[in-house]
Amino acid sequence: MLENIKRIADEQNLWCRGEGERRLALSWETKNALEELRALKGRSIHSGPLSEEDKQKLANAKTVAKRMCRGESRARFARWQSEIAKDVANGDTRAAWRLAKQR
Repeated sequence: MLENIKRIADEQNLWCRGEGERRLALSWETKNALEELRALKGRSIHSGPLSEEDKQKLANAKTVAKRMCRGESRARFARWQSEIAKDVANGDTRAAWRLAKQR
């Protein structure tokens, strides 16, 4: 049972972050959607099979959470690219190398 708990905690990133590690860069709405998804998954593990209504909620929560996470990471990357483009336009050529190194 402990191995199963460890595996689930690894998959869900439920471990405490270490000192100096970055936090999850997501909005509160996305974090709440992920929390709802985790609660439904936890209920399915602890309470046994889910009802049809809960299965539908789980499927919906999964798609919403994935969509929100993907959208925020794309927006964060686009914002980062635009900042680098602005720096290059202002004459900072080192900014272009930051972009080249990262990807």
